[in-house]
Amino acid sequence: MTEKHNDGSAEQEKKKEHNKDIEPQRDPVKPQEESKSNK
Repeated sequence: MTEKHNDGSAEQEKKKEHNKDIEPQRDPVKPQEESKSNK
């Protein structure tokens, strides 16, 4: 039970890191604007 939860957490962290790595390269100004629109 805990293993599954840990796996999901690790996967999400990996996805976040990957997105962070691609977002800045794609558009360093878009992420900030998107965050404002999302709110």
